[in-house]
Amino acid sequence: MVLPSRSQLIRDSALTKTDLLEIATCRGEPQRLGFAYQLGFVRLFQRFPVQQPLEICEELQSFIALQTGIDAGQLSDYASWQQTVSRHQIRIREYLGLRTFDSDQARGLEQFLYEESCRLEQTAALLGRAREYLKQESTLFPAEFVLTRIIGEQRRKAREAIAIKVAEELPRHVSQALDKLLEVAASETVSGLRWIKKNPAKPSTAAMRLLAEKLEVIEATGVLGIDLEWLNSNYQRALFHYVRKCSAHRLRELARPRRRAALVCFLRQSYRDAVDQAVDMFDKLLTRTVAHAEREMDQHLREQRRTIRSALLSLRSVGKLILDDTITDAALRQRVFQTVSRQEL
Repeated sequence: MVLPSRSQLIRDSALTKTDLLEIATCRGEPQRLGFAYQLGFVRLFQRFPVQQPLEICEELQSFIALQTGIDAGQLSDYASWQQTVSRHQIRIREYLGLRTFDSDQARGLEQFLYEESCRLEQTAALLGRAREYLKQESTLFPAEFVLTRIIGEQRRKAREAIAIKVAEELPRHVSQALDKLLEVAASETVSGLRWIKKNPAKPSTAAMRLLAEKLEVIEATGVLGIDLEWLNSNYQRALFHYVRKCSAHRLRELARPRRRAALVCFLRQSYRDAVDQAVDMFDKLLTRTVAHAEREMDQHLREQRRTIRSALLSLRSVGKLILDDTITDAALRQRVFQTVSRQEL
């Protein structure tokens, strides 16, 4: 049993005035406390507590005792009255308008989970959706293993239906290309699928060429021409992650329709990711190139300013000598080279 949070406990187990009136019809404090406990338990967990022995949630027990003003210890007396516990469960079910999980509810849940399995792959997500459905239908939760079994059955049916539909839409050359991805060529050390899974770590021109080559390889398989608009994007994403984690050997062991459907989703998503990565990498390379060019330009301008300052100082020194009337024309050349060297000039 998953323990409720304090906010969930207060929200779902708070007794209303109508609840207190219904509880007051029970004889004796143990029965009133037990009735209130089961009422809060159903609202909290959408099921009745197990009877033998009575399933106790200590947080809920304390909260109900606080609301009713009855000592929580009296619940132990109530737990031993099996007939009273069963009778109260019938009353509570009628009071809250709840239905038991019967064959009709099972069929409705199966249909609902089949439709959900066509867009969701994870068991945890499907389990959450099943519970939401049962709450909306005012139906008590069955045992956990029952829900898990139904989810497993419907997910398997959805997988088979989706795989068959995708496989039927694949032209022969696309199917052959998908199968070839799982093979290791004589001149290679890894399969084509393993190569596609590789992603360059750092932006570089070589990495850009690798991404461009990956895009060409995926385009060559023909999977981009397959219409998958009918297949939920979340489900496609789930198949993409499944293939990314699997080895080529493991994928070869899958049923052919399932394997090809998963590869189609993987390649289509890999293509989109590679395009995004190429754009991002190009942006980073462009930013890096611009920054490098700006640094070079700044360095060039600094060197140019130093050269100009040096030239101006030399010109000033030469100008002073030329304008000095005390220096004869014959001695001027010698004095100039004494002040500014021939190499510097």
